[in-house]
Amino acid sequence: MQRDEAAMRRDHLARTLTRPMTAAAALLAALLAAAGATHAAAQACRPDDKGVPVCGDGRDAVRVIADTISPSGRFAFAWGGPDGILVEQGDPDTVRTVLVRLADGATLATLGGQYWETQKWRANREELLAVWAPGERGVVEIANNRWATYSLAWHTLAADGASRRLDLLKLVEGAARNKLRPGKGRSRDEFSFHVSGDPVNPKPIRIDARGRLRFVSSLFIMKTDIAVDFDTVVELKDRGGVPQAEIVSLRRRPR
Repeated sequence: MQRDEAAMRRDHLARTLTRPMTAAAALLAALLAAAGATHAAAQACRPDDKGVPVCGDGRDAVRVIADTISPSGRFAFAWGGPDGILVEQGDPDTVRTVLVRLADGATLATLGGQYWETQKWRANREELLAVWAPGERGVVEIANNRWATYSLAWHTLAADGASRRLDLLKLVEGAARNKLRPGKGRSRDEFSFHVSGDPVNPKPIRIDARGRLRFVSSLFIMKTDIAVDFDTVVELKDRGGVPQAEIVSLRRRPR
């Protein structure tokens, strides 16, 4: 990958890890209000002072993460800690992230991310992305830190709220590493793996109408311009509630 393209990729990652949350928080609050939730549901998930929904109370409380709300406003990712969310800053070692149903605050799945955001602070150089499938039949969870993607999973969603998880990280990272030619004096283990949208021709990570997840997989050596990018397409399936996935295309981008 050329030097200017590598810089564009790093700039793209920096922007996503420092994106503002005000507009997203306002959208979350508006969607909750528009849903006409019952009194019981309002008690389960209610806006905090910043307009961001909080589900549950006390130690069980979780706070919705900006930008992860589903298109219908029914689901979202949220975070909590061992003592709930009444902390100045979250602890990555104890943070839990979950998929919740906003109508009643029910936890549908446990996620792998360590992202958190309080009313004052948020995790540094961490992000947790939700990529929703058409019809909200499922969602892809992507957890990134500064240098790597450490959680990538497909969560199916049944009509009754039942959710099942499939790890995509081993599938995609393994396939990308198999295609990697490290070069003289280099080892595959030196390369970090990261998932993103297209940083050159800006496009977000997305699931198309055919149920295909489209994104860019990158293997790179930290603090260098050595990197290999792959245009990646993964077909996401749901067979009777059982999540399945198959790599359709993993095409290396020319230098």
